[in-house]
Amino acid sequence: MATRNDITNIVAYIKLAFPNYNPIIEGGLTTIDVLEDLLGDVPYQELQLAVKACCLESGRAFAPSPGEIRGKVAGMRVKNTGLETGSAVWAECRESIVRMPAGNLSGGGSSPILDHPATRETLRRMGGFPQICLDIENGQESFARSRFLKIYDEVVDGIRADISEHPALTDYDNRELEEKTKKEIKMLADKFGGNK
Repeated sequence: MATRNDITNIVAYIKLAFPNYNPIIEGGLTTIDVLEDLLGDVPYQELQLAVKACCLESGRAFAPSPGEIRGKVAGMRVKNTGLETGSAVWAECRESIVRMPAGNLSGGGSSPILDHPATRETLRRMGGFPQICLDIENGQESFARSRFLKIYDEVVDGIRADISEHPALTDYDNRELEEKTKKEIKMLADKFGGNK
């Protein structure tokens, strides 16, 4: 995780890359405090690469925001998960169907793309290879492809959101869920005679 000193180095780097960047470094709440809070959970090497990637964007006139930096981190992490483009995944699925022996509707084998959790989840939501085969057989391949791409994008967006979420938000969501569950259990217990 990035330390306060790491964040200070990041601020200095951004300041050198963007002379118009004027971080608040003295007083009560400083830029370093805010960036440490918002980016301190990111390992320093990832943070450095993300900041560099933001700074190298063509046409960028202003320093990147913490959200833009987190977005770059998420993008790097998603890329490292082996996610392919929707079109590449569809092409692999389509090729898998061609390889299937007659009557076999489970797909034509295994590959890193077909075995990826995002692909498996997309196929599950579509009804699996049997549904895709049925759509293709009925002359609905373009429909099946567009549906596949839409679902795959939704799955990938969910993965990106999970990867880029700040741990404090996850903790908050978990605490909220826990409190809500406790209230619901108490309400049911009261309703069914547990506490009269």
